[in-house]
Amino acid sequence: MNARRIALDSVIMIATIAMRLSPLERDLLAASLMTLHQRFWPRDMPDNEDRPNS
Repeated sequence: MNARRIALDSVIMIATIAMRLSPLERDLLAASLMTLHQRFWPRDMPDNEDRPNS
């Protein structure tokens, strides 16, 4: 599986789980995901397969 397919499957799984959460839990999940996003995909990094550890 390539990285894009894994990422897409992960987003679908997270969205499915999020539908069952309370509003507070959704906010906490969103904040956690944003933190991970900023940590592993900085704004100045190109959106391609040349990311480190991918």
